[in-house]
Amino acid sequence: MKYVLRVITSALYFAPVGCVSLAPMLGDCFPTPQHACPMDATRDHQFLMIWAVGLLIYFPLGWFLLRREKRH
Repeated sequence: MKYVLRVITSALYFAPVGCVSLAPMLGDCFPTPQHACPMDATRDHQFLMIWAVGLLIYFPLGWFLLRREKRH
């Protein structure tokens, strides 16, 4: 049962992170004189930064929960 909860928790975490990280890639940009569209490199950088922050949160949280479970 604990493994099922881990899988569900991981899916519930990575689904929002995945959706948020795809947002810079999916946004269509229509150039106008007052707006400069972001370059592909900028979009890629935003995508990677969202995943890096997500993983920096996910792995320490998982490590803490796993350590807590081993004590019991």
